[in-house]
Amino acid sequence: MRVSLIVFTLSVVISAEGRAASLEQSLASEYRQGTILTIQSGGVIGTNSSCTLRAVATFKDGQLHAPGVMQKSIISAAKCDLRPIVVGSQVNVVSVVAILKSSKIDFTFLQCDPVDCSAPDSAYKAQVSFNFAKGYLDSARFDEVQQAIQRVFAKDASSEQAAAPPATPEPAPVLASAYVNSQNSADRLQLNSNGSFSLVEGGQAFSGKYSVNASILKLQITELNRTVDIVIRGTELLVNDSEIWSPVVERTNR
Repeated sequence: MRVSLIVFTLSVVISAEGRAASLEQSLASEYRQGTILTIQSGGVIGTNSSCTLRAVATFKDGQLHAPGVMQKSIISAAKCDLRPIVVGSQVNVVSVVAILKSSKIDFTFLQCDPVDCSAPDSAYKAQVSFNFAKGYLDSARFDEVQQAIQRVFAKDASSEQAAAPPATPEPAPVLASAYVNSQNSADRLQLNSNGSFSLVEGGQAFSGKYSVNASILKLQITELNRTVDIVIRGTELLVNDSEIWSPVVERTNR
């Protein structure tokens, strides 16, 4: 039975054990909420703080890649503002999440006016996802991981002494009503407003209830009598480390 979305060797948030726990603790200590960082690489794009979507830049193989055309189109269609966060800009850390299964670390942060960071749309939020080789984070040392992080962010020494400006609370992710597998458009996930879902994957149909916990979409699958987790990455869903499920953009007649 092929159920790549259901059986899911899916991205799972790192458990607090062994080396993974040590890495998480080091990240949490070094890059806690409110830490001031300076952007070192071009390609970071922010969205206005009232926007429920987030542009995700990806650091992979030593290069920072800006959010793609699909991401920017979806964000623009939601009437959100996009603004490059240029090299030399200072930003404030909102959260740092390490995901062992995907071998990635996600930084979410704000660029804002320190005088009035909480004013409507005075802040722009963005995300950088550091993608490493499969299994790398299982045994990586913090100083090795930090070498990649420092290609994109430099830590402001003054952030340890000075109080950081208040951060705008991170809104819960807003999901689309439907997603399709970018590798096979016949695979479709439908999320209904009453908390139920329907899924067609590999020619088979599944159903059940869903919920959202931080950046994780949880599917309670009736037919399999189990709950599975899917990582929400910006406007997309990440499955099997590399399989992207993109939101269905409804077309209107003009």
